[in-house]
Amino acid sequence: MHNYSRRVQRPHPLKTPRDQLMDFTIETHICPQVTLRVLGLLTQQNVEYGTLSVDHQKRGIVIQFTTKVLQPEHLEKLRAKLEAIVMVREVTVTTGIIHASANMQFPKVG
Repeated sequence: MHNYSRRVQRPHPLKTPRDQLMDFTIETHICPQVTLRVLGLLTQQNVEYGTLSVDHQKRGIVIQFTTKVLQPEHLEKLRAKLEAIVMVREVTVTTGIIHASANMQFPKVG
């Protein structure tokens, strides 16, 4: 009996240097649709995110994602649209080597 399975070599994904990434943290009230609204907006705005996490807490939902650094005008447009989503309380953005965390507050960039 022959084993015909082959291992396919895939190229390793290119890693983006940390200083070329932005971390978004979106704090929201508890709402079953808010995560889908945020994901829909990211898709509509063609934002390619590398990681995304959703953390349900007693006081609300924290959505975090990482993307490549955006142009200032695109960043402000995206931030305004995220803040306009019903049930969103706060949007914070960090750049560089600092990694956003649900337990930390960061100043807004811009």
